[in-house]
Amino acid sequence: MKNIPFVLPVKTALGHYIYEVNKNEILFVDENIFQCVTSELLNKSDEAVEEQLAELKLNGYLSSHKIKHIQHSLSEISKNLLDRGINQLILQVTQECNLRCKYCIYSENSNVNQRMHTNSFMTLETAKKAIDFYRIHSIDADRAVIGFYGGEPFLNFDLIKKAVEYAEIVFEGKEIVFTATSNATLLSDQIIEFIMQHNFQLTISIDGPKELHDKNRVFASGKGTYDKVIANIHKINKKNSDWMKNVSFSLVVDNQNDFYSIKKILDDPVFQKTKFMISYVEKDGKIQQPSNQYLTQYNYESFLSIVRLFRGDWNRNREKFTISNESSLAFEDPTFSETQLGDYGAPNGPCVPGKLRLFVDTEGNLYSCERVNENKNMCIGTLKDGFNVLKIYELLNISQIGTEECRSCWAFSLCGICAKWIDDGEGMSIENRKNACQNAKTSAYGKILRRILVYENSIHQKLMREIISKGENV
Repeated sequence: MKNIPFVLPVKTALGHYIYEVNKNEILFVDENIFQCVTSELLNKSDEAVEEQLAELKLNGYLSSHKIKHIQHSLSEISKNLLDRGINQLILQVTQECNLRCKYCIYSENSNVNQRMHTNSFMTLETAKKAIDFYRIHSIDADRAVIGFYGGEPFLNFDLIKKAVEYAEIVFEGKEIVFTATSNATLLSDQIIEFIMQHNFQLTISIDGPKELHDKNRVFASGKGTYDKVIANIHKINKKNSDWMKNVSFSLVVDNQNDFYSIKKILDDPVFQKTKFMISYVEKDGKIQQPSNQYLTQYNYESFLSIVRLFRGDWNRNREKFTISNESSLAFEDPTFSETQLGDYGAPNGPCVPGKLRLFVDTEGNLYSCERVNENKNMCIGTLKDGFNVLKIYELLNISQIGTEECRSCWAFSLCGICAKWIDDGEGMSIENRKNACQNAKTSAYGKILRRILVYENSIHQKLMREIISKGENV
């Protein structure tokens, strides 16, 4: 059996590269090395190339090693992490909503694996039990973070007020932050004043300018909600413009629309210095393919953002919908932190279910976070019985479904796969996993290309400085 290096060759207009899977590292190599690796002629090269290959192997490169057993590195200590280190609690205070957004995952037409809108409201007793549960299981956390989610959470504002009051007593002496995700149609003066007084971070859902927002985000009557939402946003800004730093916006992009029309929302000054979190319309848990027009416009604007970043003309407010985080193109990128695959391991995607954002529904059932489907397959326990350790192990080790494909995948260390994408309502679907894997590979390849882009830009800048320096000395 050949010892074929576990690598991914990548060629650009400016160079040849090898992504080392075992080390999670990108190597710039000369064309001869590249050709040897891609043609598997590692033992049929000329003497000079063989010396370079030998040196690379001596330093641990070009290894054919692959993981023998798929097991997440946190499998054995996940229970301890959940016993003491939960980062955030999210309370689903209601499953009811006063809107009927056309793409909503809780509508009967959007996601067959998800619950639908109901008139279920969390009781104060359940909220208190959840807060007590969180206090016991977050001893090692530096601060407490409690979120309110729906439906539309402010339909149960009375409960929110009482839960906040209770949490401030329970966590006395510890920093506590509250969050809420809202459609902003119910933000009365009373609610606004309350959240301003109690250290809230508010996320507001908005889908772009009026003509786009009102296509999908509508009241049950079918009337658009933009005018109400924008009026309440301006009301917050008028009450305390400094507090707007506590507000972020969740923008659900319909990628069939014109990209430039979405960006028009930034024409309103109230959005200039706020943060946007971008997601895309889903159908049955899958993001639809973008239109050619959207993709062309988005890619062009992303290219301009990168150019501006490299030229030192990058502006966070201008680039909100493209390269919104300059660290994604920083020279030091933790995505490619040094690693060495052993005999046991798992793709990086799965987090410890419930560790980062423990989600409690109206009935006291526990879920990994607010983004997963609320069904029996994704439930990780109850407030009454605690965590289901076996289910948590299963969700943490979803890559054991199709072990051989994972072991042999070049995207192993860059994978962002999540159980959410594999769940089909009854179990973990092999077909869903295959689709999720392809998306993960596309994302991983994009990360590699961005790393190479940063490297090639740094080389270009260095050469330009040398040319300019020589020109000045002449």
